[in-house]
Amino acid sequence: MVHLPRVEATLAPLALLTKTVWLPWIKLVKPDARLIRLSEKTNNWTFNLAQDKNTDPNAKPSAWSFRLDNILFDQGRIAIDDKVSKADITILIDPLGKPLPFSEVTGTKGKADKSTVGDYVFGLKAQGRYNGEPLTGTGKIGGMLALRSESTPFPVQADFRSGNTRVAFSGVVNEPMKMGGVDLRLKFSGDSLGDLYDLTGVLLPDTPPFETDGRLVAKIDAEKSSVFDYRGFNGRIGDSDIHGSLTYTTGKPRPKLEGDVESRQLRLADLGPLIGVDSGKDAEQSKRSEQRKGEKNVQPADKVLPYDRFETDKWDVMDADVRFKGRRIEHGGSLPISDLSTHIILKNADLRLQPLKFGLAGGSIVSNIHLEGDKKPMQGRGGYTGASAEA
Repeated sequence: MVHLPRVEATLAPLALLTKTVWLPWIKLVKPDARLIRLSEKTNNWTFNLAQDKNTDPNAKPSAWSFRLDNILFDQGRIAIDDKVSKADITILIDPLGKPLPFSEVTGTKGKADKSTVGDYVFGLKAQGRYNGEPLTGTGKIGGMLALRSESTPFPVQADFRSGNTRVAFSGVVNEPMKMGGVDLRLKFSGDSLGDLYDLTGVLLPDTPPFETDGRLVAKIDAEKSSVFDYRGFNGRIGDSDIHGSLTYTTGKPRPKLEGDVESRQLRLADLGPLIGVDSGKDAEQSKRSEQRKGEKNVQPADKVLPYDRFETDKWDVMDADVRFKGRRIEHGGSLPISDLSTHIILKNADLRLQPLKFGLAGGSIVSNIHLEGDKKPMQGRGGYTGASAEA
């Protein structure tokens, strides 16, 4: 699993007089590690040490202790072969030369007490494939000794790109050896939210180009269920702003996305890819993204109603319970729609907008839409009530 051409260390001999094996530092020369995971429970970095059957259970613990102050290495390489996430990535690690304080990298100097977080010590360069998609990136991490601490958060920072999709984050990992959780400032950007599925496993609709910036707080439990909270995010889709908080929970029978999203100024044109119409800012980029995945037909110039069929093949990979509000609606003068809100419920490929509300020509429309994505062809039902404005 790990190849080490040479190991150097210093020993403090006087500490032996107090029954302490003290290594002020140990240096690993060009370590080369290969991490392999075949399933959620099978990997080559978790070991269960065998117990000596001849050990006396009443024996006193050893009077000797061990102390290691620092782990150094000049350069390192980590190759990751993960069959679960379909990752085949090579990471090159180099010392930064001078440690960088956590607050300087994250831009939090003077804003909060981060004194318990260690410095960034190593720089990273990554290249390979993740979930079948090409991936490149750079980043920084803390020192090796910080990995074993359960009380001290481990600093991480990275900027990854896959095609035109970018994921950037900075923050900390809690209990890094157990991957107990993370607290990160997280940014996404790309041609379409739908492109994030291959990188994150979260099913999102095709959209115009987007960008978001928020805080990700996660509690990770590979055995049971992990919870990822993307809190207080702000961003845009096309020319429409978006704000909100979303929670993604893994587990059986399907993961689930929950939360609230709001747009204070929503351009109806930016909803085009959601309903099968080519429109909105940078629509060409969205179409190219969809065509790369083989999912999209081009909208004919003489067609106004949606031409492209609804893609329901992935509706069963995730459930959802999300509320959306569009406060101010921008639209053409021929379609006088005002505020819009809906409750989106997706369960086992069964999609409901219950209800879908919007203002129209001074009145209001309340509708319920039901799309059965688990049936071929998809079946849909809907009903609405309307109220005119009072004179």
